[in-house]
Amino acid sequence: MSRRAQARDQHRLLRLSEQVVDQRSFYPLFPPPPSSEAPIDLRYRKQFQFEQTPDIILLPSVLNRFCGRVKDSIVINPGQLCKGESGGTFAHITILPLHCEKIDNAVDNSPRAVPDRTFVEIKRI
Repeated sequence: MSRRAQARDQHRLLRLSEQVVDQRSFYPLFPPPPSSEAPIDLRYRKQFQFEQTPDIILLPSVLNRFCGRVKDSIVINPGQLCKGESGGTFAHITILPLHCEKIDNAVDNSPRAVPDRTFVEIKRI
């Protein structure tokens, strides 16, 4: 895949990730289109929603592997761990600790800045 195609694909995945964060739902197309054959039971739609924006969102799929920052979250699609008989990819996530003075001065609802302290590497097996 060319670099231009990879960049275009990454922008598309970033936009899809933004929809998940903005709509606060793991099922970003609501209501689903009538032509959709998504195996989804809408009685459980409340369970697809999140009240607070997560620091890290893992959205594994068969789409191209991806890691990006969306608002105050890091969205990661590690790709497929294995593809047939060959190896695939996985995400190695490192979250650095907060400095002691920030912990001492923190209040319960203060932001923890996890995305600023996180490093993600998509590694190939």
